Amino acid sequence: MMTMTMTMMAATYMIVLTTPTTIEAFQQNLPSLPRLPRLPDSLPRIPDSLPRPPTQMMPPFLQRQQQQQEEEQEQQKSTSSTAPTTSQQMMAVESSNDSSQQQYFYVPSASSLESITTTPSSAIIPSSSGWMPASSNRDSALTRSAIDAAADSYRGTGCLAIAKGGKLLGSSGDIDTGGRFTWSVAKSLVGTLVGALDMDVRRPASAYGFRGRRDDMSVASFMAMNTSGSFSYSTGIVGDVASMALDAAGVRKIARTRPPGSLNRVLTENLYNKIGMRSTRAMDNGGSAITSSCSDLLRLALLWTRRGQWGSTTVFTQEYARLATTSAPSNAGYGLLLYLNSAGVGEPWSHAIQRGTGPLLPNAPADTVLALGIGGQYFLSIPSLDIAISRLATRNCVGCQGLDAARAAWSSLLASGVLGPN
Repeated sequence: MMTMTMTMMAATYMIVLTTPTTIEAFQQNLPSLPRLPRLPDSLPRIPDSLPRPPTQMMPPFLQRQQQQQEEEQEQQKSTSSTAPTTSQQMMAVESSNDSSQQQYFYVPSASSLESITTTPSSAIIPSSSGWMPASSNRDSALTRSAIDAAADSYRGTGCLAIAKGGKLLGSSGDIDTGGRFTWSVAKSLVGTLVGALDMDVRRPASAYGFRGRRDDMSVASFMAMNTSGSFSYSTGIVGDVASMALDAAGVRKIARTRPPGSLNRVLTENLYNKIGMRSTRAMDNGGSAITSSCSDLLRLALLWTRRGQWGSTTVFTQEYARLATTSAPSNAGYGLLLYLNSAGVGEPWSHAIQRGTGPLLPNAPADTVLALGIGGQYFLSIPSLDIAISRLATRNCVGCQGLDAARAAWSSLLASGVLGPN
C-alpha cells in the first residue's frame, strides 16, 4: 500500500514539473490573431442634452422632478405672456411673504357667476330636530316602493335619503344614526368648511401656514387635485386642505400637529351647528376617516342645493359656490373637492365611466354636484330641481363605488317618476 502511494505522489510531481513546458508549447502553436484597428485621435462629442426616456419608465422621484421642472417652465412662460382669455383664467396674486413675488394658478372666470340663482332666505330648510315630510302621502305605496327600489338598485345600501324642496321625500334604512364611514365624501365636507371659513382659495397655500408638498401652489390647486399640473387623485389632499382650514380658523399647529379634537371643534362651530348636523365626527388625522349619517349628509347636500344659504344664515358665499362648482383646468368633471356633472375623469377606480366621456350622471341637469366615495358613499345636489340625495353603504360593501351607486339610484328614481314635476 505504501509503495502505491509513493508512486502516485511521484507521478503528480512529474506532472507539476512538466506543466510550464506544456503551456509554452501550447502557446507556440496558437494561430496569430488579427491586430485591432487603431482608435481615431478624436471621438464624436456627446450632446449636452439627451432625449428623456418615456415618463412611465422613470422612477417615481424622477417623474416628480420632471413634472416640477415642466411646471416651472410653464410658469415662466405665463409670466412673460398676457393673461389668458379662456374660461379658465390664470390670475396672479401677491405672496403674503414677498409682495414682489407673484403666484399663478387657475380660477374660474367671472362670467359663470351669472348662472347662479340666489336662494331666497324663505326657502324651506329642515329644523334642528328633524325633517318635514314632503307631502301627506310620502308613505304611500308608490313612494315607498320607489325609494326601496332606488336603495336596492345597488348592493350594500346602509341608508338612503331623498329631499325635495327642503322636505324629506323618503328614506330607506336608519338615516339618523351616525358611525358610517364617508371615505372620500369627506373631501367635499372639508371643501364646504373652506367656504364656511371664507378662505381665499386663490391665495398660496403658504398663506394659511401650510408647509410641505407644493406649498407654493394655491389653495385652489390643492382642492382641484391639480398640484402636479394634471388631475391626480390623492387621498391625502383632504388632510392637506384640512390643515390649511385649521390654520385659517386660528388653530395653532406645533411641529405640524394640532390639538386633539380641533378639527371637530372647527367643523362644529362653522358648519355642523349652522345646518343641524348632529352625528358627523372627524378623526384627528384629518383624512377621509369621517363618519356620518344619511340625514347629516342630506343636510350637506341641501346646503349645496341652496348655494350656501341656510334660511337667513349664509354658510358660504355665492362667490365661493361659483368657484367650487366650476370645472378645474385639468378635469372638466371636477371643481374644488366636488364632482361636477360634465365630461371628465370621474372616479379613477370606477368601471362606470371612461376618461374624457360624460356627463358623470346621465340624464341629470348640468348643475348637479356630486360627492363620491369608495364603498358606494355619495351625496347629490341638484339646485335646478331643488333635490338632494344622500347614501351611505354597509361596512362590508367591498368593491362598491360611489359613482356606480349614484347612477343606479338616479336611473331607478327617474323610471319611477317619484321625483315628480319641478
